[in-house]
Formats: sequence, C-alpha cells, structure tokens
Amino acid sequence: MKTNTRTNTDGRLELVTVITFFIILFFVTIFSDKASAQVNGNSGHCRQFDGSSTSVTFSNNDMNLESGNTMTVTCWVKSINSASEGNWANLVTLNNSASNGDDGQFWLQHSQLNTVFEFAVKNNAGTRNYIQSVTNPTDGVWYHVAGVYDGSYLKIYVNGVMEAQTSMTGTINSFLSTYALNFGQWAYNGDSYRHFNGDIDEVTIWNVALTQTQIRTYMCQSLQGTESGLIGYWRMNETNSNKVYDMTSNARTGKASGGSSTIVWSGAPIGNASIYTYGGSKLSLSNPTYGDSLVVNNFSSTPTGIQIYRIDTTPNTTVPPSGYTAVANNYYYGVFLIGSTSPTYEVNYYYKSNPVVTAPSYFGLVKRNDNSVLTWTDVAATLNTMIYAFQKTGQSGRNEYVPALTRGGLPIKLASFNAQPEGNQVDINWVTATEVDNKYFTVERTTDGINYDAIAIVNGAGNSDHDISYSAVDPNPLEGTAYYRLRQTDFDGNTQVFPIVAVTFSGFENVNSYNLANVYPNPFRNNLTLNIESAKSQQLTINIMNGNGMEVDTYTINCSTGSNTFEYGKANMLAGGIYFICIIDANGLKTVQKIVKQ
Repeated sequence: MKTNTRTNTDGRLELVTVITFFIILFFVTIFSDKASAQVNGNSGHCRQFDGSSTSVTFSNNDMNLESGNTMTVTCWVKSINSASEGNWANLVTLNNSASNGDDGQFWLQHSQLNTVFEFAVKNNAGTRNYIQSVTNPTDGVWYHVAGVYDGSYLKIYVNGVMEAQTSMTGTINSFLSTYALNFGQWAYNGDSYRHFNGDIDEVTIWNVALTQTQIRTYMCQSLQGTESGLIGYWRMNETNSNKVYDMTSNARTGKASGGSSTIVWSGAPIGNASIYTYGGSKLSLSNPTYGDSLVVNNFSSTPTGIQIYRIDTTPNTTVPPSGYTAVANNYYYGVFLIGSTSPTYEVNYYYKSNPVVTAPSYFGLVKRNDNSVLTWTDVAATLNTMIYAFQKTGQSGRNEYVPALTRGGLPIKLASFNAQPEGNQVDINWVTATEVDNKYFTVERTTDGINYDAIAIVNGAGNSDHDISYSAVDPNPLEGTAYYRLRQTDFDGNTQVFPIVAVTFSGFENVNSYNLANVYPNPFRNNLTLNIESAKSQQLTINIMNGNGMEVDTYTINCSTGSNTFEYGKANMLAGGIYFICIIDANGLKTVQKIVKQ
C-alpha cells in the first residue's frame, strides 16, 4: 500500500496520517521468513563454522576454471576465535581430497598462524603460488576478502584495497575427480581439515579477474546472479535449511556438513545499492523511491575508504527504542568505514522529498551497529528545518540508520501558511483543516535557521474538523530577508513545527514597488518562469545564488506596470541542488525565493 502527500491548487496540504503508514509497513513483511528460504536485499543470515567439524560441501565440484588463466574468489568473513583454530584455516577452497591438500586449483584461507589472509592458485605446470594480506584480521570484525588471478599476477584485496601482488602465469590447474570445493575447511584430512572458526557470508567465484573498481562496486551490495563471469554465488541467507543455494544458473547447491549447521544473523555491510569513495571525506547515497538521502562528512581524519549502502527491505527488527512509536521498516541505510583508524564523522539524513516526513518534529533518527544487532538506539540528532535534515556529529565505526516516528497521530493538518510585508509590518496568516488537542501556536522568526525568536502566541481551537483562519503581526520586522515558521503546541506539551517561509522587508516606501507573485515550476529541470507584479515601470536586478549564498548569475529585466512574465534562459545549465533567486529594485527592495533544481 502506498501513501501520498497531495498538494491541491488552493495550496491545501492534505497530510496523510503518518501513523497509518508505519502500521501498514510494520506488518506487511511479517511472513517473509516463513515464505522463503532466502532473506533478500540485506545481509540477512550467514553460516557460522565451529572450527572443528562444520563445513559446506558440494556434489558438483568442477567450476570449469582449468580452461582459462583468470579467476576471482570473494567472501565476507568474521573470525570468532582464530586462536582456537589449528594451523591454517580455510574459507573457500577447491583442493585434492585424496592425497595432497596442496594439490588443487585455489585456496582462500588464513595463513599458517592465522594472522593474515592468504590466496593461492596452482597452474597447469604444477606451480602453486600464493599471496598474503597486510591486514591482520581481528576477531569479531567483518572483512571483505578477494583473491584475483589475472594471468600475469596473483592479487589479494581486503575491503576493496589491494594489499599485495606477485607474478604468476599459466592456465589454472586441470580439475581432477578427487578435487572438492569446500567452505569453512579444505577437502583433505591433513591438519584436521583446517577448519575455520567464524562466520562466512556472500561467497562468489568468477572465471574472470575482477578489477579493483568492480570489487569495490560489488562488495557492499547483493548481486543479481547474472553478472558477466560470475559462476558461483552463495548468499548464505537460508533460514531453515542445511542446503546452501547457488544464486547463479549453475545451481551448485552446497550442503552444510560435519556438525550442527548454525545459521545466525549476519553483520556484513550488504544492501540493495551502495556507493563508495576511497580517499574522499564526504559521501552521499539517495533513495529514488522516497526522495531522501544519507550523507556522511566532517571526518576527524580521512578514512582509507567509505561505503554507504541502502537496504530496500524490512529490518530484521522493527522494535523502536524508548521515546519512539515506530521504525520505518521499508528501507534503511548503512555506513562502513575502511582503514585502521577510527575517525568520527557527521551523519545527515535529508528528508525534504520524503512524502512521509511531513511534520519533521514528529520524527527522529535511530541507529544500530549492523544487521546482527537486534536493538535500535536513539541518535539524538538535531532537526535542521532550514536544510530539511536530521544531523548528528561524533559518529564512529559501523552504523545503520533509519528514520523513526517519535509519537502517534499528527494533531494539526495545515491548509496554508504565509507571511508578507504590509506597510511597516509583516502580516502572518495560516489556516488549519483539522485540529486535535491544539493548545496554541507560536510564530517564530530567524535569520540564520538556527536561532529563533518568538514573535507572537495565538491560542488554538482545541479540537476542530473544519477550516479555521488565524493571523498574527510582526510589528518590528527586520531589514532584509527573515524567515518565519509556525510551531504548534498540544495540551500535553508536545510540539509540531511546520516549514518556513521567507520575507524580505525594506521599509514602508518600497514595500509595494513590486511583488514576486510566482516562480514555477519549483522544483524545476530545464525551464524556470518568474511572474512579477510591478507597481510601476522599472528595471530590476536578478541574482541567482547557490545554496552557499555564492552568486552564480546576474542580469537585469525591464518591468512594466502590472503583471510581467520572464523566462530564465540558463535554467538547464544549472547543476542539481538548492538555489536562491534574489530580486532587487533601484531603491534596494530585495526579495529572495528558494528554488530547487532537480
């Protein structure tokens, strides 16, 4: 079921009840785990190996790699107790089960003392080459490991960073019937099968050499199973089966063997979509369905890499933290940092285009570390209505973020709100469509979007099911541009804040020189039209400024008395984002209108 916020031509905003939206989405996917063996779209579940007996084995072991000289194997892995493992511990390996564990095709594993990751490949000349990572994995931490052979070099990547390479040539060793593919151990009984103690998720095997860009692109998002060169893909998301399904058309189904098969919630950073930067200090990922976005910036030190991922499905827990009534359970975001340092950063959740967040003061931002954590906590983010964002500094490490509702139904449905100069004052008017337990309104004014002054307090109607008009006056308006907003307070003390409107005031003599009647469409793409009502024939200066207040264009227009329509001819040349149109007459009367380029 889909909810919408609809704007009619008379300016009335019909706010669809937010609590209904959350209740519907809260229950819509309750049955998903029972209906499917796979949990799609997020990291879901993974396989946990006990370090002594459990593994995943296959009946169809030939990956048909021997005809080429390129391959890639990747997985997400988290050690639980590497000290309890024997010498070596294998993650994903295709080797000889009969006579020699070092005979086979490839090995992705821990090193002999389980201190680094290692990738080895044997060629058709009988030469077995290996490469080891720089990273010394810490127990309890998730790592993405990729081994690549491109026909000239053997390479190993950890979290998208190539840590080592060594020369190697030749086609991959021919497959023998005694070779076997295994997860969590190798096939040979030597060294007690080299069992791994920890979690493995999202295993892929390719017959092509992935580039660093491809590894970074794929590592934090689930694949389709049809990617070029992908010959095996095990999401490990089964919830009630000892089978491990291959998501490619090759259908190599594995079997959990040896001991009891343990399925646990995975903490690997995986979503439906992801974006990354390596060496950058700011990153943003948007949601095209709901029009919001998550941005991380203001790092205390630049991390090696940043990945943001978005999960377009219900979290595995939707129980809200204390002080909240519901968690948005149709999507959420995650942040994964790469590097040995632990910088702090600022998280920004931009809600402006989200049709659900119509009353931002009734929402907040909650978080958890990853999908394996079944408790959400309050971020205690600051609401910034000037930029339509929830913001919080001092964040660190792995986190997943989701908007949440702080309390039940909305007490006010606002039909209109406007403010305009009139003589030597500013008149403020608004109309409510319905009211529930409405005690009073506060009209607030600001120039910086941070500090607000109370201009007037107007008593509310309490409860109403019909239109009611209200008004207030700012008897001492500020010169230049100021912003007005409406704050509503319930009888129980809860408040609701509505979006701001801008007013430019330049004294009595200039108030009626002209009026910017309309700017449309807003948001705009390639065309932007200004409708100006002018009290006389005059020349006006038009300044276009970006969201930081920097001028990007300026020109003059000639207005005649009455209605004037002008097309801004450079609209298609502006980059997407927030802008301001500033109109100034000969006496200095200034009007500012915010516009958005899509």
